[in-house]
Amino acid sequence: TYPNAEEIFVTGSSAGSFPSTFYALKSSNDYPDAEISAFNDATGGLKSMETIDIEGLWNLNETMEYFSLLGEVTFNNMTSAQIVIEPYEENPEIRFARYDNAYDNTMRYFNGLLDNAPFDYNEQIRISENEIEEAGVDISAYIAPGDAHTILGASSFYDLEVEGVSFLEWFTSFVEGEQPEDVHC
Repeated sequence: TYPNAEEIFVTGSSAGSFPSTFYALKSSNDYPDAEISAFNDATGGLKSMETIDIEGLWNLNETMEYFSLLGEVTFNNMTSAQIVIEPYEENPEIRFARYDNAYDNTMRYFNGLLDNAPFDYNEQIRISENEIEEAGVDISAYIAPGDAHTILGASSFYDLEVEGVSFLEWFTSFVEGEQPEDVHC
């Protein structure tokens, strides 16, 4: 539809957040001259520890066949850090940012469905962010207090403020090409 796209912004919320970085990578392969940005909304503390066959349940070998990372990524043993690191390693020109709530009830519930032992979700988000940054990825993170899930479709998108930083202004700066400073509650 847009063969000459110069900027592509890929995002997803909740389960849609999980593959958004892979779609950003696919976009970068399909549009090598475009500026690509990926925004994850609410997956910062996800862990898959080979306790559930996600690849089989989601039929990933078929649905991911057009992605360059097929065969290099094991979704049955993956963290939210890897869903950023792997695409970055394929194309370090992709820009990344993410939003999470420190005690996201929905993500804590899904981590339980994956048979993960209970863990401090806020701590896991920060572990994930550290792993991403240690891999050399310049990612912007906005961690809000509370147990809500996702921001893009929420009314708080417009009025959330953490540590004196408006989410709307932070997000807008990312959309406009900046790499805003991390905001942590």
